[in-house]
Amino acid sequence: MKTVIHILFLLFCLSCPVLSLSSETTTKMNDLHGFNIIQAIEKLGFPEKGETFLMKEVVGEFRVELLNTYPLSKKENQNVKIKEVNWQDGKYNITLWFHQVNSKWIVLNSLRWPTGTDF
Repeated sequence: MKTVIHILFLLFCLSCPVLSLSSETTTKMNDLHGFNIIQAIEKLGFPEKGETFLMKEVVGEFRVELLNTYPLSKKENQNVKIKEVNWQDGKYNITLWFHQVNSKWIVLNSLRWPTGTDF
């Protein structure tokens, strides 16, 4: 009887999108960290879209890791400009966040995630 219950539970988990055992996850693209914006475009092609915002405008889970570098508890970080640039790569989306270092836009952080993922 326990075996039947375990099998039913496993089938439920595989069919439930919240509990999916899929290998599709969000990942960082560490090999691009430190690239300037020209190098990133040479590697990934022309982006789909982009925007620039101030760190004080960071809201939500999607951008939360930027706060590790520029915590808003430090007043000087609130007006740091971040350039967010997005690409589509097959069934994945890629976002690179750039900050200015010596007047150049340099990759600060990255995220690659399956299309349709909600944050």
